[in-house]
Amino acid sequence: MNESLETVAPFQTPGALQAGIPNRSPFGLFWHRFRQDKAALLALTFLVLLVLVAIFAPLIVKLLGAPPPNELDQNALDSFGTATGPSSVHWFGVDDLGRDVLSRTIYGARVSLIVAFSATFLSVFLGVVLGLIAGFKRGWPDTI
Repeated sequence: MNESLETVAPFQTPGALQAGIPNRSPFGLFWHRFRQDKAALLALTFLVLLVLVAIFAPLIVKLLGAPPPNELDQNALDSFGTATGPSSVHWFGVDDLGRDVLSRTIYGARVSLIVAFSATFLSVFLGVVLGLIAGFKRGWPDTI
């Protein structure tokens, strides 16, 4: 394996090529191990599906034929005015006011996603600003 430096791929060094060990970036190593873990791939698929359902909530509710989340359906309640179980019209049933639980769950995923991203953005923003102030000022701000 006497190859010149020009023929070596940009991500491999000549020594690694001779040893048969490919050089990989940290992301490449992560992705290689991640692809081998079936549970992790299933969890990633589920999370991506959940995020897509949350983003496209109005479209999905309409495609499923479920009523809007705040629409009251008095016919779905029994004669005593209590919630009934699942049916062909209301897959998850209705709440005490006659609102469809499936559409409320889908829209609830949207609200949860907004809260999660907002909280993450706010904490990262505050952490970066406070870290910059502490690194620039030093002294007592850095100690705090």
